[in-house]
Amino acid sequence: MKKNQSIEERLQAVQVAINNSLEDADILEALNTFGYDEAKLNAGKQLQEQTDALVKKQKSEYGDQYAATKAVNDAWEASDKLYMRAVKVGRVAFKNNPNAQGSLLLLGGRKKTISGWLGQAAAFYDNLLADAELLAEMGKFGYTEAKLNEEKALLQEVSKAPIDYRTRN
Repeated sequence: MKKNQSIEERLQAVQVAINNSLEDADILEALNTFGYDEAKLNAGKQLQEQTDALVKKQKSEYGDQYAATKAVNDAWEASDKLYMRAVKVGRVAFKNNPNAQGSLLLLGGRKKTISGWLGQAAAFYDNLLADAELLAEMGKFGYTEAKLNEEKALLQEVSKAPIDYRTRN
């Protein structure tokens, strides 16, 4: 076998070797002298078929993983647009309120990792929805409790998506 062969190429080569050995009496007889009788070759053929099936299953699961990753990224992007709009409004609404700026994490940049971003966004929505005064101030800018809860629900979908993928089967 060649050094840089793919797993599929190696499995194909093994399949050809085993099938040729089982179908040609001269090859089978020669292999018998080394302890490779028909039973061992059939066992090897079965292992090759099982391995081939597992390789195909792995490729299918990679496809599932890519689809799940895309779904998470799409949900993250959609939720982030709404969240960033709300943060910008919050920065205006609470420009003179350091307590609100701190509890809503309005100062500084946004985290780039999904876990960091989820933490910031969850703190923003949770703390905003838990404080009637802050909620009333955001309401002046069109951010009602219902609207904020809708945006928070999208955020929760992002947080559940990776878990849904890891636990499904």
